[in-house]
Amino acid sequence: MQIEHGGNLEKAIQTYGGSRSDWIDISTGISPFSASFPELDLSSWHRLPERALLNELAEIAKTYYASKQDCLVTSGSQFLINHLPDLLDGDVGIVGPTYGEYAGAFVRQNRGYTALDSIVDIGDVRSVILANPNNPDGRLYSQEELSTLANMLKQREGFLVVDEAFCDVCENASMLSAQPLDNLIVLKSFGKFFGLAGARIGFVFAHGDILQQIADLQGPWAVSGPSISVAKHVLMQNEIHRDLFEKTTKRHALFHQAVLELGLKVIGGTKLFLLIEHEKAQDLHEHLLVEKILTRKFDYNPHWLRLGLTSNQEEDLRFKQAVLSFKNQ
Repeated sequence: MQIEHGGNLEKAIQTYGGSRSDWIDISTGISPFSASFPELDLSSWHRLPERALLNELAEIAKTYYASKQDCLVTSGSQFLINHLPDLLDGDVGIVGPTYGEYAGAFVRQNRGYTALDSIVDIGDVRSVILANPNNPDGRLYSQEELSTLANMLKQREGFLVVDEAFCDVCENASMLSAQPLDNLIVLKSFGKFFGLAGARIGFVFAHGDILQQIADLQGPWAVSGPSISVAKHVLMQNEIHRDLFEKTTKRHALFHQAVLELGLKVIGGTKLFLLIEHEKAQDLHEHLLVEKILTRKFDYNPHWLRLGLTSNQEEDLRFKQAVLSFKNQ
């Protein structure tokens, strides 16, 4: 199953030309800002990452996220998504439209799943997978709503999987500060908010038995030593979080305003991306490619485009000029 994602800049360059420096890539929800970190100790490159280092980072992540659940460090949240079919027995519901890899994981293992429109009517599924806030529309469920759902699924001996990849920009929304539930699995992405997607590191919070199953699937040395060092430093520096949150909030407000000034209809999103609806969204996407601006289109909804954050007001101006040239055709 081939799933289209944002961030495929190399393909765009091959088709439309230019170099990476010529392009504005707003096709992902990865922050345009990156956390800084010191020069890495040579030992993080030289030695295999020992279990003690991963355990230490897991404890740091628990503190950072104020989690009441236990934690396991993984090689990015995508690893766990790939293995959800190995962890969830019975019928599984996926609340959509959402990130395509949830369904893709089940299709690749020849497992069926049920597409759900919301958590209001889940039918007789045993477990539920959802993103909170959701990608691409930013739909956000409360802790109370998700706790109620998890308790319902517990009666069916099922699980609630909550992907909080974009939750770092939503205050007081994480399930990690709620009353811990032994059938709740929460995924955290390190790359989105901190702008360090290349580190390929993530965190899973769950009951100890589930974490042990995931650890067995992952095997030894799944996370690189340099990534562990970077994550440890970043999560221990509160000023890094404050600085990035302030920058992201300000950048989102400025870009959002620029988009509205163009008359584009924003129908959802988070502080890291906007979802717009346009009757000629596919044509707009193609026009922006010619202007060397990469956005995210959706095969399942030809009227949607997702726009990640621009880096600065110069990129805002380029985006506005490109959209205006499309409108004036």
